[in-house]
Amino acid sequence: MKTRNGEGRPEGFPWLRCLGYGALAAAVGALFYRGVLVLTGYEIGLLALPVGLWVGWVVQRAAGRGGWRAQGLAAGFTYLAIVVTYAPDVAEELQRQAATVDRQAPSAKGERSGGVEATETAESSKRAPREADSGAIQAAGQFVVLVLSVPLLALGQGDLTGALFLVLGMLQAMVMNRRRTPRGSSERKP
Repeated sequence: MKTRNGEGRPEGFPWLRCLGYGALAAAVGALFYRGVLVLTGYEIGLLALPVGLWVGWVVQRAAGRGGWRAQGLAAGFTYLAIVVTYAPDVAEELQRQAATVDRQAPSAKGERSGGVEATETAESSKRAPREADSGAIQAAGQFVVLVLSVPLLALGQGDLTGALFLVLGMLQAMVMNRRRTPRGSSERKP
């Protein structure tokens, strides 16, 4: 295995290790953030800072060094750790809205004649599984996009502090992973 500077570390960036540990750190950070929200009933945006610190530290340990790759992963995982905590609230709101629409929709059953309805039902039962799978995938994709965009939507509603703390948490994770020069290897000559 090629090593760099005789340190015994591989020459390339340890993507898999950073992705695995970063995802685990983001999950722990999300549980912490959501737990405080559930226990107190308040969303405390300031908690994005310790989440960013935690995720940044874990990614830095996994990477073994800093740099733009580790910074990007740490910032991305911090964003995901905070944003994923909104998923239960978004799902609850979507279910509430769907129930409201279902109550308001008129019933259209029994308006067709028997022969036409039986033919259409047989044809639609052949298409139904494929369309249902396609619809479920599309709905899941829309849900993920909606959850990922919650901070931007909140910013549009005037929630500047939540967005500010999210950005500060991401910056904290990035600072933890800035490139550092090893001690004793400064470029200045005495």
